Amino acid sequence: VDVEIDLQGHSIAQHPHFNTQQRFYANIEVQNKPYDELSKRTTGIWMWGPSPVVNNIYIHNGILGLSSHHGIHSNGATNVVIEDMQIHSFEVGGVQFNDFDNVTLRNIDIGPSNANVRLNGYYGNARFDLLTLKYLNASKPEHDIIQFADGRNKTLFEIEADLIAAMDIAFRFANDLLTDEDVASPLYATAIQLFSNEANQFLPDGSTLYGVLFNSFLDAVQGFGQQNQYGNNEDVDIQGLVLDNVHIHDLKKAVNEVPVVYMNPCYDDPEVYGSWLYSRENLYDVVRTPLGSVLDLRLMIDDGFHVIDEGVVAQDASMYSEYLRYSGNVLTDAQIGIKLFDVFKSRITTIMEDWATLNTGNDVQSLPECMQFMCNSDIIFQTNKGIIGVRLDEIDAVEIRDVSVSNLYNLSPLASNACGRYSGPTDGGNLWQIDGAGNMNGQIRGISIYGSQVNFDGEVEIRNLVSSYGDVYGVHVMKDSLVTFENDDTLTMTITDLYPENQLDEQQLNTLIALDRTPFPNNFHGQCNILVDEVVSSRDFITVDPPIPNGVDTIECA
Repeated sequence: VDVEIDLQGHSIAQHPHFNTQQRFYANIEVQNKPYDELSKRTTGIWMWGPSPVVNNIYIHNGILGLSSHHGIHSNGATNVVIEDMQIHSFEVGGVQFNDFDNVTLRNIDIGPSNANVRLNGYYGNARFDLLTLKYLNASKPEHDIIQFADGRNKTLFEIEADLIAAMDIAFRFANDLLTDEDVASPLYATAIQLFSNEANQFLPDGSTLYGVLFNSFLDAVQGFGQQNQYGNNEDVDIQGLVLDNVHIHDLKKAVNEVPVVYMNPCYDDPEVYGSWLYSRENLYDVVRTPLGSVLDLRLMIDDGFHVIDEGVVAQDASMYSEYLRYSGNVLTDAQIGIKLFDVFKSRITTIMEDWATLNTGNDVQSLPECMQFMCNSDIIFQTNKGIIGVRLDEIDAVEIRDVSVSNLYNLSPLASNACGRYSGPTDGGNLWQIDGAGNMNGQIRGISIYGSQVNFDGEVEIRNLVSSYGDVYGVHVMKDSLVTFENDDTLTMTITDLYPENQLDEQQLNTLIALDRTPFPNNFHGQCNILVDEVVSSRDFITVDPPIPNGVDTIECA
C-alpha cells in the first residue's frame, strides 16, 4: 500500500457553509484534480496538466458525509481497496472511478443522498461566473456602462456588486442566517426566486444521481458509452472491479431540465460571419459562459418558464419577436457582461450580446428565428439520465457479489415542451441521450451495464424503485456487454416493487395526449425487471448467460 486512509471510525464532511459555497467537491479525491480530459496513459497536456498514476490505495473504516458532489472520486487510479465505509449526503454520487484498474469495494453502505439542498444549480453557476466577472473587473477597471436592451444601465462593477449581494442573501437563506436587512433588501425577492431550490423540493437538481459509477475514459457526464475506451484503442482496457457486500439505498432527486439554445444555423454566410463560424454552421455550440454554465433563456425573458417550457415558441419561430425580448436579472446581466468584455472564449455568441444590450450598435430586438433549442440537459449541459444505483460503462472483469439497490425515488417533472416532440439526439434531444427514449428526466436504473463484462453472484437484490413520471428498469443491459449469472447454488437475484410513472393519473395522461406531448417527448414505457437492448448492428453484441438468473421467474416489461 502506497497510501492508506484509515478513518478509525471518524468522519469527513463539508461544513454546511462550505457546502453552500463550494459546489464542486469530493470528500476524498484519488488524484491531484477532479477532471482528466487526457487520461493517465496519454502524453498530452490539457488545462490542468497531466495526471500522475495513482497506485495502491487503501481507504477504510469510517464515514464520508455531506458533499456537494461525491463521497469518493477518482481519475486514473490502480489497485484501490475501499472497505468498511458508510457514504451519505452526496448530491452526485457516492463513489465514482474513471480510467482505472483493479478497484474493490467491500462492506460499503451508500445512502441516503442529500435531501436538503437549499440552493439550486443557478447558484453554482453564479459561483463560477463570478470568477470570470472578478477577473474582468480586475484586469480592466475602466469598463464602460452596459446599456441593456430592457432600458437599464449598469457598470460591470455594479453588476458584480449586485450579484454578490444577491448571492450573500441566498447563502444566509440556505444556512438559516437571514437578517432583517436581508428581508428588507431590494434584492431579497430576486435572490430567493433565482437561487432557492424549493421548486425542486430541495433535492439534487443535476442531470444524474448515482450510488456508484465506474467509467472508462473521460468523466461520464453525458450519455451511456460516451467514450469507448481511449477512442476504440483495443490495447487499453479498463478492468478489474469487485463490488462485494455493497448496499445502495435512499437516493432521491428532481432534475431541473434546462432547454439550451444554439445559434449555429444562423452562421450561413462566410462573408458576414467569417470562415470559422461558417464552418460550424451544422454543429451545436450551446450558448454557455467560460466555465460551462448554460445561459437559461427562461431567466432572460418575461414569464420565461411558461413561454419556453409550455412550448409557446417551440413550433413557431416567428413568435420569437413577440416573446423573446431581454429582461435581465443579477445572474443573466453578469453572463451578458462577461460576453461583452470577455477575454476568454466565452461560448456566448455575438448574437446574444447584440440582443441583450445596445452597446454593440447592432439593433437586434429579438433573437433570430434561426436559433434552435435542445432539451434533456441540466444547467451545465449534461445529459439527463435520472437515478442509477450502479453504472458500469466499458469495464471488463466486473464481479458483483451480495449487492443491493433499494429505495430510489425520482421526483423529476414532466418534460419541457421547448423542443416539441423530440425522440432522440437528431430531432431536439440531447446529443448523447438514448435515441428513441424521448425525455429521460424521470428514469431509474437499479444497475446499468454498457460495453462491460459482468458476473453476478451471491444475493443480489433490487427493490422499491419509484419514479413520478419516468420509466424504471431493475437491470438494463446495453450493447457490447457480456453478462453472466452464477448457478442456482450461489446466486439469488430478486427484483421487486418497480413503480414507473407513479404520479401520472388518467386525466393527466389524457391531457398530454390532447396536447400531443406523448408518446414524445414524454415517452412512457413503464418498467422492466431486466431490460436487454435489441442488437441493431452486426458490429454489436449482447450476451446474457443464462438468459434468466435464479430468483427471477421471467423477464418482463409492463
